[in-house]
Amino acid sequence: QLAQQGAQPAQQGAQPAQQGAQPAQQGTQPTQQQTQSAQQQVQPTQQQAQPAQQQTQSTQQQAQSAQQQTQSTQQQAQSAQQQTQSAQQRAQSAQQQTQSVQPQAAASATVVPPPAETRTQEQAATQAQSQAQAAEAARVAEAQKKAEAAEAARVAEAQKKAEAAEAARVEAQKKAEAEAQRKAEAAAAQKAEAQRKAEAAEAARKADAQKKAEAAEAARQAEAQKKAQAAMDAAAKRAEDAAKRAEEAAKQVEEAAKKIEVSFMQVQAIEDARLAREAAALLEAQEQEAARVAAEAAAVQEASTAPFAKYIVKEGDCLWNIAANPQVYNDPYLWTRLYTANRTGLEDPEDPNLIEPGMVIEIPR
Repeated sequence: QLAQQGAQPAQQGAQPAQQGAQPAQQGTQPTQQQTQSAQQQVQPTQQQAQPAQQQTQSTQQQAQSAQQQTQSTQQQAQSAQQQTQSAQQRAQSAQQQTQSVQPQAAASATVVPPPAETRTQEQAATQAQSQAQAAEAARVAEAQKKAEAAEAARVAEAQKKAEAAEAARVEAQKKAEAEAQRKAEAAAAQKAEAQRKAEAAEAARKADAQKKAEAAEAARQAEAQKKAQAAMDAAAKRAEDAAKRAEEAAKQVEEAAKKIEVSFMQVQAIEDARLAREAAALLEAQEQEAARVAAEAAAVQEASTAPFAKYIVKEGDCLWNIAANPQVYNDPYLWTRLYTANRTGLEDPEDPNLIEPGMVIEIPR
């Protein structure tokens, strides 16, 4: 019974190993969600595989305990055999003592011849004693024979049960180890698959983010180029308008000169001189105005193409967009130069995003 009870924990320990391996399969099912979910499922798989290994170790320990109990049963059987041998030795000692008493009684009878009645009593006593000794020897021999048979049957039955329990334990242990190994390999395969899917999802996410960033950068550069072209077109139009105004002023001067020439013949010399001075002054003023307009047009043309020394912040501007302006740095990654040069003028020097429309920004070169 002890051997059977020792084998039962080995069988019961194999069942928790199978039950502990089932959550490992459920926790590592393939996922098509985002990368974070796939990584979170890898950790429960490892945690669920560990209880299965621990249960396998517990099964092995229980099997070892059953083996120790079997060995204890064998030791008890050996102890019973030793006790039987000791009983046999005591019976043999009693027989030897009985055999040694008979010669002494015979010797005492030959030394002093007793009376006839006494001899008859002694013979009856000796015969009764011999019969008792014979009956005792037969009883001891029968009891010894039965004890030996019972002990041999018990030892054989115990040995048979112990061997059967050991075979069942070894078989259960092999099955538990094979099942645990299979579960562990399946969990490892599912873990590798989840890791591969997570890496693929992460690579796809990075590629998509890179693609979106490149598209956004291309759109931003196209928008900046469009704005720069519009600014250059507006400056060219202003210069063309200034040139037209200068041409009209020259025509007015020419017409005034013609009027002065006609009136010179009709008025007196003093009036002619005054008109000439006025015409000359007007002509000079016209020429100065034309020169000023031409200078303004040249300045506008130069401002439309020359790099900025200062920049006035407009609605929606940030240091990134300002640095990307072709007339500033044409590189958004140089926004840190603007932040360093204008940090003290910010509302919060620690936050480069706090710039307001109308703020004048210095552009270091």
